[in-house]
Amino acid sequence: MLLPVAAALISLVLLFWVLLPLALALFIIFLALAGLAANFFRDPERDIGKGIVSPADGVLRAAETIPGGTYFSVFMNIHDVHVNRAPWPGRVVEVVRLGGRHRPAYREDAARNARARITLDTDLGKMTVTLITGIVARRALPYVKAGQRLEKGERISIIRFGSRVDLLIQSRGLAIRARTGDRVVAGVTTLAVPGGGR
Repeated sequence: MLLPVAAALISLVLLFWVLLPLALALFIIFLALAGLAANFFRDPERDIGKGIVSPADGVLRAAETIPGGTYFSVFMNIHDVHVNRAPWPGRVVEVVRLGGRHRPAYREDAARNARARITLDTDLGKMTVTLITGIVARRALPYVKAGQRLEKGERISIIRFGSRVDLLIQSRGLAIRARTGDRVVAGVTTLAVPGGGR
C-alpha cells in the first residue's frame, strides 16, 4: 500500500519539476509578446508642431519638390509609433483602399504594394497621404471618412507593423524644412512651411 502512494508522490514531484520550467518559459514568452504588442500599438499624446507636419513617425526617405508639387516619404520601422496624423487642416475628400503586393516598404517598387490613400482638400491645395503596407505590415486602417473635417495633427489611421507613409502636397511655394535621413515624429516635426510660414 505504501509503495503505490510513494510512487504517486514521486511522479507528482517529477511532473512538477518538469512542467514548472516549461510553464515559466511559456509565461515569459507570453509576457514578452504582450509587451511588444503594447509597445507597438502605443498612441502617445503629441504637442502639434508648426507648419506642415509629418504624418508618420520614422525616417524621412524623401523630401523634394517634384513636377506635381512637394513629396515626402517616411519609412516606419517596427519600433516607431504607427498611428498616423493629418499633416495640415482640411476636409477628407476621398479614402480609397488599393490592393497590391507586400514588398519591403523601403523599396521604390513598394508604391505598388497594398495601400490606402487619404486625400484632403486644404487651403494649400490637395494633400494625399498614402499608407503603404510592407512584408510584415499587411493592413492600413484609416480612421477617417470622406466629408470629415480634420485639424492638423489629428489621428487619421494606423498601419499594423513596419511600413511607409507618403505625402504628396499639390502646392507650389512651400519651403521644405526637413531633410532626407531626418528622424520625424507624426504631428510634431515640421516638414515644410507655406510661403507665409504658419
